[in-house]
Amino acid sequence: MLTDRDFQPTLDAMTTLNKYARDVIFDESINACTDVTGFGLLGHLCEIAKSSGKTIALYSSQVTLLPYTHDMAKRKMIPGGTGRNKDYFSRWVLMDSGIPAVMQNILYDPQTSGGLLISAAEKNVSVLLAGLKQVCPNACVIGQVKEYGGAAVLVLP
Repeated sequence: MLTDRDFQPTLDAMTTLNKYARDVIFDESINACTDVTGFGLLGHLCEIAKSSGKTIALYSSQVTLLPYTHDMAKRKMIPGGTGRNKDYFSRWVLMDSGIPAVMQNILYDPQTSGGLLISAAEKNVSVLLAGLKQVCPNACVIGQVKEYGGAAVLVLP
């Protein structure tokens, strides 16, 4: 559906090895780390939150999307695994009513390139993020771990 030129940034992101990010996080204190694969971002966040007995507040507007992701989702190019992830993980997710259905689908989408989801103490975040940005320019903070508040993941705008 995309030209080679339009797809190139996605291909570059998907072929960037996690090895480089791993090398950075070995120098910093982290609490948890997983590669985001078939469970989608929300599925992996649920697993971390449930394992720790915490709630993770996900700020959906801070999630970096690959080019054309939103456009493709708007065109209903959504794999079946998205619905299966939503059916399974939604019992632990509290979705703010202001999150558009398109973004909800993106957050449950199993089509990921295996980027790393890292949890670190707030005092370590700025140094960790600076190091990660050197090897992965799209690295960003997308949420915050909080005391358990009735849901594993709270999705906010």
